[in-house]
Amino acid sequence: MANKFTFRRNLDVGSLEAETDSFLIEAFTDKGDISVLKDTENVRSIVVGRTGSGKSALLTYLETVEENTKRINPEAMSLKYLSNSDIIKYLKGLGTNLDLFYKVLWKHVFIVEFLKMQFGDDVNKENGAISSFIQRFLMGNKKRTLLEYLRKYHDDGFWEKTDIRVRTIEDQVKRGLTTELKLAPEALQKLFNGTLKFEMGDVLVDKKEIANRAQKVISELQADSIYQVYDILKEDIFNTRQKRFYIIIDDLDKDWVDITIVYDLIRALVITINELKGIPGIKVIIALRDNLYEKALQETEARRMQREKFRQLNLNLEWNHASLKELLNKRLALLMRRQYSRETPTIDDIMPKSGSGKLSGFDYMIQRTLLRPRDIIAFFNKCIEKANGNSIITRAILNQAEQEYSRERLEAIDDEWAENFGSIKPLCEFLKGGPPSFKISDLSVTDLERTLLAEIRDNTSQAYKIANDYVLGVNYTFQDALKSIVTILYRVGVLGVKLSPSDATIYTHTSSKSLDPADITENTKCYVHLMFHAALKIALKTE
Repeated sequence: MANKFTFRRNLDVGSLEAETDSFLIEAFTDKGDISVLKDTENVRSIVVGRTGSGKSALLTYLETVEENTKRINPEAMSLKYLSNSDIIKYLKGLGTNLDLFYKVLWKHVFIVEFLKMQFGDDVNKENGAISSFIQRFLMGNKKRTLLEYLRKYHDDGFWEKTDIRVRTIEDQVKRGLTTELKLAPEALQKLFNGTLKFEMGDVLVDKKEIANRAQKVISELQADSIYQVYDILKEDIFNTRQKRFYIIIDDLDKDWVDITIVYDLIRALVITINELKGIPGIKVIIALRDNLYEKALQETEARRMQREKFRQLNLNLEWNHASLKELLNKRLALLMRRQYSRETPTIDDIMPKSGSGKLSGFDYMIQRTLLRPRDIIAFFNKCIEKANGNSIITRAILNQAEQEYSRERLEAIDDEWAENFGSIKPLCEFLKGGPPSFKISDLSVTDLERTLLAEIRDNTSQAYKIANDYVLGVNYTFQDALKSIVTILYRVGVLGVKLSPSDATIYTHTSSKSLDPADITENTKCYVHLMFHAALKIALKTE
């Protein structure tokens, strides 16, 4: 077809961040995930995926199609103060299990928000709609329980501000400890600060005894009316699915709380979502990066958290060739309508065709992604930038765009996995300028030392640990170090592996198989993902 437009450098098919993506709503590509989230009878409510897989886009779109939706911003909850709280630091230092504390905290937050959505501003009024409802429809103990709960938390802005609810729960624990330890509030504060002086023989000298009493106080939070209120919500208030309410939480991978407690809070959040799923007509939906979710579960292995029990809650985001092509065509069509107001070309119309052993332009791009919307959008935006003044994207333009795209994707992988492994770049040093594939047996100590001697600034990273273990470890060999590096690079997507000649080649973004260093043998063959060839200067036959 004849193209009457030309690409310009300042054009794109959308931002890489959902918050700033003006194409998101009009060009939304639904693979059936929205209907799953909207269905309050469907327990899948934890949207899990890698960075750039469309988690935030999904939650943002849900807000536009469902009226009764409340977004809770984790940063706005002011939970950071918990990590500096004297009582939290003291109890963590004693080894106190605070899971219940965090779970009660989340339950209070959600119950209040759902009640506010159901009854609006009247929830704050003594004689408002909610009080009228209680008087008319609840009997005896239920009426007293809910009224007591509402009155108890009516003051001091509890209903209006989430952060005040958080502080209220903390204050409950402090009051309980004051009573249990028979200390005045001032003495309790000195205990937390380490300045309280004990007399000889005082039972409180025994920190184990203090920890036991603290655990008792926290356990008694279960006896609070919140658990009775939960049953009232289920049986009397949200007892129909005809009217649906949603709370959504995103940005849990941002700096919303101190790292020392973030995994405890995420774990408690998952448990709370699982417990709330029994209330008809309501749903708490959160988005979690898969590596953050994985780390949160790993942090609690000693407590035997049952992963299988919570896996049913997961909505794993997966994309394929067809769905990503649909996404790109929708965005291209929208770009053309906004810029040219005429019938628009498709991706196949403006990119190189397949033939003579060469891939089509789209297939070339898709092979250099981890099958994520962010990857394909980023690559195509680079193509538009390099096609400035042209109406088609040639192979030369595609190759130019790939150079910058590949470097930026390697940097993005580095950022994405920093929390799990530290910097990924040092682990890739031995790949630079090398072949696109290699056997473990092909590598020498010299190859490995390019990585082990790379500049590693973060001494808490896996790269630093592997290098240190190799240099100083008595029983840590060249093979041990190499297998550890390959395992990490497989997990983050840089390498694919063929464990033996009879096995298929697997990549982490297309396979659910986890990899352990013990799985790797001398016959294992590794393939550098095409996404990173340009960044790592790996030569490959030109398409």
